[in-house]
Amino acid sequence: MNRDEREAALLNWGARSYHIEIKNGVVSHKTGRGPVAGARAMIETSGSIQRRLSATRLVLLGPFALAFLKSKDNRSLWLTIVGDTFEILAELPPKHEAQARQWATRFNNLAMSLAQQAGAL
Repeated sequence: MNRDEREAALLNWGARSYHIEIKNGVVSHKTGRGPVAGARAMIETSGSIQRRLSATRLVLLGPFALAFLKSKDNRSLWLTIVGDTFEILAELPPKHEAQARQWATRFNNLAMSLAQQAGAL
């Protein structure tokens, strides 16, 4: 198993939870399909975490309520894979941001390596 095959195996292991498959140099998802070589993966975020003071906490805790603000998570995390002829867009759980960024870096390394190999042929 060469370096690119090992990298693809790692990518497939991480991509199962994102419903993305990489096989025979092709990346597939329900939103698109295309060659890995020359493609680029990006992680994009939107939204925010809102913190507010609730009346109940203020009454029960007094000034200590400031330490226990109520929070609401409105964030969303997106994986975008773009190639010359395709685009894949997958929504991911916001708590997986670090793992998704690592996956995108591995994908980009594999895509660059495959593009260089194709150029050498």
